Amino acid sequence: MRVNTVNPGPVRTDRWDGLEKAFARDKKVSQEQAHELAVGSLPLGRICEADEVAALVAFLASPRASYISGAHIPIDGGQRKALMDI
Repeated sequence: MRVNTVNPGPVRTDRWDGLEKAFARDKKVSQEQAHELAVGSLPLGRICEADEVAALVAFLASPRASYISGAHIPIDGGQRKALMDI
């Protein structure tokens, strides 16, 4: 049995939109400013798309990844600081 873990950072979803709105409210900034702060915390400079996470999961579930076991794979754009710490 293969067990791998996918650990996504921020992913552009309805949930992310809600978190961004809450972050904006808490920091007393616009949602656009909150978005720019979030993007600025990511070395790759953008929020992950859901299909990118899905593609990684599909690959890990496929025969092409049959010899990968016990992997912990972050898909976080290189993020090293919690967004809420900004």
